[in-house]
Amino acid sequence: MDPKFNSKDAYKANLATGYLFDWSKAMYDFYKVFTETKPLRDQLEVVKKVVAEKKEELRVKMEALDKINAQIRTLTEMFEEKNK
Repeated sequence: MDPKFNSKDAYKANLATGYLFDWSKAMYDFYKVFTETKPLRDQLEVVKKVVAEKKEELRVKMEALDKINAQIRTLTEMFEEKNK
């Protein structure tokens, strides 16, 4: 954007021109931020997928651990019964 043309000058020309300038500047600023942050958003999507995969792996492993703990409790109870 041309630094010589600013909101103050736009409003001097015409009220509608001032509002149009503000809208155009906002769209320009949004586009600039949006394009600069695209790599970060893309990286975020990749990381979200990895996190989802790891959570699923954790869920499977926790289920396996729960089964093992249940077996340990059963064996402990059997052991205590036999040693009374």
